Amino acid sequence: MEIKELDKKIDSLEDRIKIERKTMEHFIDEFIDATKIFSKDWIKKLITDGVKSEPHITINMDKGKLKELKSKYQDLSTKIAGIVENEFNDDETWKHRILLNTSNDEEITPYSILVGEIKNNIDKHCRRILGYGGALLLDYGYYKKHQYRSPWKKTFDGRLKYISEMDWSPQMNYFTKDYTETFSDFHKSLLELKSFKTKKAEIEAIKIWDDL
Repeated sequence: MEIKELDKKIDSLEDRIKIERKTMEHFIDEFIDATKIFSKDWIKKLITDGVKSEPHITINMDKGKLKELKSKYQDLSTKIAGIVENEFNDDETWKHRILLNTSNDEEITPYSILVGEIKNNIDKHCRRILGYGGALLLDYGYYKKHQYRSPWKKTFDGRLKYISEMDWSPQMNYFTKDYTETFSDFHKSLLELKSFKTKKAEIEAIKIWDDL
């Protein structure tokens, strides 16, 4: 294959990769918006479940302190959108951002490994977000006497995460599927681009050698 033909293929692939990148960023934005709704609804449910799961604590708590808990929950509810955005502002989750900075000399990690890491990281972030609700309940004495029943656990960095069963919302699943499918195409494009760039470099190296 001639250099000119390789250059055309490289240019075409780079244009395709730009489109795929833009598409994935759009799906990330949609996913984050869906996660804001999911997180707000789940934390509301978790707080309500906590308050009624140990009624003796709720009934015997000083009313001023109970109002304080409710006020802090309402404040947390207004901050959820920002918490979700901060939590998912993470290039380790959205692997295409890391791969864009991969040099041609580096090996590209197989898609099957990367997509597993993407889904695990999404789950990790969601559980950490729900942990904000758990921190509130623990601060006011819930789940302390029956920690074995607690749906919360501290991570190695001291943060709380939700450890009980949890299903993402249909919208979150939808946009995760869209992202990973586009990421699959993007991954193939990168492998193809790497192959063409390698061939071009080999041709150029031989030409330099022959011209000596």
